[in-house]
Amino acid sequence: MTIDQTTSSAMNMHAHTRITISVVAHSLATFLAALALSACSSAPVQQRSTAVPPPTTTYQPTGSVSEYPIFLKKADGKWTAVLKGDPRKDKDTEMVYVSAKSWAYRPGAQPLNKGDSCMRKYLDRDEWGYMICNSAFYAADVGDAAAGTALRGVLSFGLLTVVEAASGITPFKVKLNQEALDKAVEESGAIAFAQQSAPLLDYRAAYRQATASSALQDFIYAYEKGFDPDGLVAEARKKLPAALERDAAAEREQNRQAELARERERRKQAAEAELGVYRANLTRGDRVMAEMTSGIQIYGLVIEVKPPLAYVQWENKSPAQEWVRLDWLRPPRGTPTTFLRRD
Repeated sequence: MTIDQTTSSAMNMHAHTRITISVVAHSLATFLAALALSACSSAPVQQRSTAVPPPTTTYQPTGSVSEYPIFLKKADGKWTAVLKGDPRKDKDTEMVYVSAKSWAYRPGAQPLNKGDSCMRKYLDRDEWGYMICNSAFYAADVGDAAAGTALRGVLSFGLLTVVEAASGITPFKVKLNQEALDKAVEESGAIAFAQQSAPLLDYRAAYRQATASSALQDFIYAYEKGFDPDGLVAEARKKLPAALERDAAAEREQNRQAELARERERRKQAAEAELGVYRANLTRGDRVMAEMTSGIQIYGLVIEVKPPLAYVQWENKSPAQEWVRLDWLRPPRGTPTTFLRRD
């Protein structure tokens, strides 16, 4: 091989190496971009924004709802706030919860259980649901040790290969992208929309929660003369007779159980009174019974009584004679079936 041929071969190998590194770098960039949506923190921080505008309405929430679910839809690169949405079916839909008390907000994506992490496969909302792993408001935590390992592994072809990284089984953590959340909320006007929608959301929540007759009556009274956009007052009136019957039946059952409890207490007190009389009149030669903590019943004859003690000769217990407390003794029932020995 000539010097020119050797030089040409070396240049070809060097060019091939640069191409390989370029391909790997491109794969890594694609991989990390996907991880921005696919990784999950074991303890995600769902911060509330402090950038809350003043209420745009004088309406005061009723308290039936603590947080209002507001859906954010992205179309043509712009966020819009709506009352209905399905983030699981629509990857361009997100959800936030807006506090009915302070109008602060937080992301609505479902966090994972403590100790769990996200994987690329969690990008599929239809299979895995709407979670922080696939929410636009969370990004891969590049400071995470796992992310660093991935970076080093892909570049060095060491612990983590490109094939393994692309398999979707490598766990990563994510963190809240507060800037993205704030931008979407501001652009969509989600806070003002929640404030304007509060009367309707409270009205619907009050109807859902009205199962008892008293709650249904309160709902009818509150909305029958004014705000009733969904016609729920008529529905509440339809539900009221059955609710009244359920409440009446529940009250009857409650009274029955209370009477049973009182009867049990009366019987208990009567039995204790009878035992008191029995123990006060115990004399030499009376047959008695006692029940051990193990549930075994022992029987015997009273030899001597010195309140609060009695000296008893046992039929099925060793030692056969001992002093015991009077309140331990009761009238015998049946005959001994077990001999209790203390060695």
